[in-house]
Amino acid sequence: MGVLFDDGYWANVANSMMELRPTRTEVLSLNDATQMLQICCKALTDLIEDPEFSADLSNALSTRVDGDMPLISFLDEFERMERAIAMQSGVNEAAAADLGRSVRAVQRQLSDPIAASELLADTEDKIRLSQKMACKAYRGEISPLESRDNRTIWSRAWSATKGVSTISFNASVGAGAMVYLPGVGDMLVGYAAGKSIESGAGMIGDACRGYW
Repeated sequence: MGVLFDDGYWANVANSMMELRPTRTEVLSLNDATQMLQICCKALTDLIEDPEFSADLSNALSTRVDGDMPLISFLDEFERMERAIAMQSGVNEAAAADLGRSVRAVQRQLSDPIAASELLADTEDKIRLSQKMACKAYRGEISPLESRDNRTIWSRAWSATKGVSTISFNASVGAGAMVYLPGVGDMLVGYAAGKSIESGAGMIGDACRGYW
């Protein structure tokens, strides 16, 4: 197993990017946007240049997600579980909370078959596209950062990297984190981990909507 399954690596990436996150009332500075793109570019480059990347991603995405639960009754426990798994992997509380909210939001989108088809298609290609665009933006090879919506750039880069991080955390440690989700009865953690990996792929799909 390669970079994708190194959950400590992705925890460091997530923590570093969260430190650059602007508040709702702040404008993302050019310096922070550049640092964020640098982190994203390096992390995704390390991933796609790993000779085990394709095989590891395929194995992760094949995690079973069989199950049938009402979405709303599932999401509260699912969000808490995702936070716990992320923090177990070394993610700080702020990043873990964001990941928990994100898996919940993406699962709502994935309840629509049309949205699910769009977000989950060609995940490997979308990771490669995200790497290409983040690196081009960092190197100034596409529209200068000064003329772009820096908050959108941050959002896309964060969505791509936290999607990979979510896949990593759940594929590498999720299945061993808990036997059952509290309050969900007989729902096996394998189902929840599979749903989280699915959510990670959806976050990557979100990053590729529109243009960086």
